[in-house]
Amino acid sequence: MIGNGCHIGKGVLLDLREPIIIEDLVTVSMRAIITTHFDVGKSPLKRLYGFHSVEAQTILKRGSYVGANAVILHGITIGECAMVAAGAVVVKNVLPKTIVGGVPAKMIKKIRT
Repeated sequence: MIGNGCHIGKGVLLDLREPIIIEDLVTVSMRAIITTHFDVGKSPLKRLYGFHSVEAQTILKRGSYVGANAVILHGITIGECAMVAAGAVVVKNVLPKTIVGGVPAKMIKKIRT
């Protein structure tokens, strides 16, 4: 689902195993990746380490921003008016009005309004 007034940049990958909800006024910059599942397939990792498939919807709340080449993992919610820096790998939910960046993404600062 993509809301009103959104921008989805060139080369964005949306993994649609589960729903991706993109609320109004969200920007997803070029080459960002938004996932909804993890699966090692038939790899021996499944047997050796007990990895199993995980599926969960991903949500980008109203007014949020995802920078170029950022990766949002399955089951993540990006809070309202939050910003994900370019190249970040988001492995935990992002609070509203927060800027995150890095690998893995960590809070850089709160946005004051």
